[in-house]
Amino acid sequence: MIRSRDLLGLAREPITPAAHPAALARAVSTLYYSLFHALMETARTRVSGCSNGELLAHYVATFDHKNLLDAAKHVCASENPAMRAKIKGGQLFPWTDLFPADPADPKRRMPSADLVDFCATFVKLQHLRHQADYHAEWNVSAQDALQHLADVEGALSAWDRCSAGDEALVLLFGALGVLTYRRDREGPPGPHDSLPAARVRTANAPACAQGAQRSRWNRPRASNTCSSSMITSVPGSARHARTRSA
Repeated sequence: MIRSRDLLGLAREPITPAAHPAALARAVSTLYYSLFHALMETARTRVSGCSNGELLAHYVATFDHKNLLDAAKHVCASENPAMRAKIKGGQLFPWTDLFPADPADPKRRMPSADLVDFCATFVKLQHLRHQADYHAEWNVSAQDALQHLADVEGALSAWDRCSAGDEALVLLFGALGVLTYRRDREGPPGPHDSLPAARVRTANAPACAQGAQRSRWNRPRASNTCSSSMITSVPGSARHARTRSA
């Protein structure tokens, strides 16, 4: 099994003043995967509770790098107005209100500083990993690679401190897009209070009622809502039978 700390060690080895640029780029990419597998280790141990290796492999494969990136950005934006302004619509995912209450203001929900630190480093390193893996002309100095190493070491320590709390589950469930949210607590209206339904799906999880959806393989998926003409055309249905007899 790939472990986060093992990847951290592998990334540390080639970072030397005389290292080849390709080795340094590979080290930066590995640093990102050290963060990613820290999340996956927590997902396996805390979320699943399953001992079936094959089932666990399929479960972990449902985590998407882009969705994890979006979730991490929203965690950071909950404490950073400038970053929130860059988010589409300036609105956070509704599940960010599921973070623990601020001790100084119970009506305010906020992620811990450790979770924010981890997510900020995750966002940064995913960008660097794309540069290292997909841009042949990209180079990183040994000094910068050492700084990225220090950032990841700090982020992993922060994750160790917060991964046993509920906020870690909020991040993981939010990234999976499986959270629904019912706003029934007191407090000022939030950005999604104007939505007509009491139960609000996460912004990154499409609602079935919006019509035909597309999966990650771009295949159409049937909507849960069917028109009368659709029912009429279904072979074997009562209306289909009456139409044929007519």
